[in-house]
Amino acid sequence: MRQLRYLWLFCLLAVTGVAQPANNGSLVNNVEQASQSFRQQVDGGQATAEWTGLGLVSGDMVDLDLTNRGASTQSFRFVPGMVLEDPGKQVQPILLDENLNFTLEPGESIKRRMRGYCLDYSKSPPASQSKEDYVMAVNLDAYRQAIAVLYGGLRLAQEDKLKPVLRPLVHRTITTQRAVWAVMGGDNPATREELREEIEAELRANSSLFPEGQLECLSQRLWSDVQNIMMEAKANE
Repeated sequence: MRQLRYLWLFCLLAVTGVAQPANNGSLVNNVEQASQSFRQQVDGGQATAEWTGLGLVSGDMVDLDLTNRGASTQSFRFVPGMVLEDPGKQVQPILLDENLNFTLEPGESIKRRMRGYCLDYSKSPPASQSKEDYVMAVNLDAYRQAIAVLYGGLRLAQEDKLKPVLRPLVHRTITTQRAVWAVMGGDNPATREELREEIEAELRANSSLFPEGQLECLSQRLWSDVQNIMMEAKANE
């Protein structure tokens, strides 16, 4: 688990373009509607969704294999903020960061790599090549703040208001994940010092990733954008 905690720092992500609802309440309602629709399709036997882990704590976390099992064409919709939960509570719940809308003919399947964020640092990430029994959460009350943070990070990135010190996509992932952990509380890491310790450990493992002597500056600027994302989320309550 220790090594896996550092992998999220350097995964390459795709920017998700998404229209922003007026406030956090509106966006959570939108996410819940999409979640309920997908859950009904799967629970009703109209579709099957298989989730395979990729061994990462954030970024590209799972592969989805989705099949239309119904007798007619079906539309499927994903929006940022949908949450995958493990009924057995063995692996991390995932805050998905995907904006997708597509249709499948009867019997047609699609495979898609899905990116997201860890919602519980105390649990193991979905292991590489492991089949996980994830279900789509339909009650998002416990995740409202994390969803607001996700949209806050998306807004700031789209408006070029983040100040990347790494590749922009990597920077957004690091800072958004930290902000998610900070608002979720509990056993999740939530301070600049913990962020600095993780970067330092990664430097010891691979000193070529960052310029020598830049650790303090790096952690300071990353943590600044973590706070900016949380303030952006708060401003849209």
